[in-house]
Amino acid sequence: MEELLKKLENEEKNIDKETGFLLSHLAKGKVLEIGTNHGYSTYWLSKNTEIVISFEIKKERAEQAKNNLKILKVKNVKVINKDFLESNLNEKFDFVFIDAEKKQYLNYFKKILPLTKENSLIVCDNVISHKEKMQDFLDYISKLDLQKIILNLRKGILIILPIPKKNI
Repeated sequence: MEELLKKLENEEKNIDKETGFLLSHLAKGKVLEIGTNHGYSTYWLSKNTEIVISFEIKKERAEQAKNNLKILKVKNVKVINKDFLESNLNEKFDFVFIDAEKKQYLNYFKKILPLTKENSLIVCDNVISHKEKMQDFLDYISKLDLQKIILNLRKGILIILPIPKKNI
């Protein structure tokens, strides 16, 4: 198990351990993840949550994530091999983590908002390293009356603080 965690931590496309630790302490209740990849961030998200519903568009990655999570004995995760933008979810989430196609962040965000509960948190990865690919998203949220903070962890983490529904 430890060997697999070390391997996943060293994968270029995965979050780092510090980001994982942060996510494990921020995530609560029902979690939505967009971009499962190999399941490393999913593992961290699952630590203190009721359930994680994770979308991965690439079939090979979704299968690898399912296998990795099984080895890691994670039971409160559902990995869905589908494009999140084509999903028909009608559930409400306490926490959302976005780490998928950078040019789609604005579309993800717009689709996510109706799926969030009062005072949900949304966390987005790669907002420093891939800023140019998601500039439309960053411009859009800068115009909304939301509290947000960017942390300089690895490739940049944007935390959109509890979302009061009346302001959106």
